[in-house]
Amino acid sequence: MSTRKTKADHKGIWGPLVTLVLMLAIGAVVVFQTDLLGLKKGSRYDDELLSSVKITGTIKAKDLKLTGKEITSLNALSRSYGDLFSTMDMNLVLENKYAPIIIEHDTTMVLKLTCSAQDSEVVFRSREVKRSELVKHMERSMKKAEAEFKRYREGAGGKQFMRLVI
Repeated sequence: MSTRKTKADHKGIWGPLVTLVLMLAIGAVVVFQTDLLGLKKGSRYDDELLSSVKITGTIKAKDLKLTGKEITSLNALSRSYGDLFSTMDMNLVLENKYAPIIIEHDTTMVLKLTCSAQDSEVVFRSREVKRSELVKHMERSMKKAEAEFKRYREGAGGKQFMRLVI
C-alpha cells in the first residue's frame, strides 16, 4: 500500500527553504555593499589634494567644491609629472569679488599656473578659465609645461634656467 502525501507534508519544507533564500540574499547584499570582495577598486576617488598640488589666491580649494573625480585627476597629474615638477601651484583669483566667494559651475576665474622644478619654474601667463573647464585646462597646461620645459632645457644644453614664462 502506498501512502498518499498531503499538503501538510509539503508545508514543512517551505519554511526552511524561504529562510535559506532570504539569508543568502541578505548575505549577498552585505558582501557587495561593504565591498568585502574588493571589486570596486577602479571606482574610488581621492578625498583631498596631494601636498604637491597647491591652490592659492583669493579662491581656496574648499571654495571650488572639487568632486572626487576632479581631485583624483589633479592628483594623477601631480603624480605623472612628479619626476619633472615638484609642485603645481594654481593661483586662482576672482576679479572684483570680495567675501563671501561663491563659485558656481560657470564662474570665470583668473588662473596663473606655476610648475616648480628643482632650481627653475615654468610659469603660465594669467588666463581666464571657467570652473567647469578647470581640470581639463590643467591637463592641457601640464602637457604644454612638460614639452616647453624639456625643449628649453635641451636647447640650452641641459643647463638650468630660473624662470620660463609661457
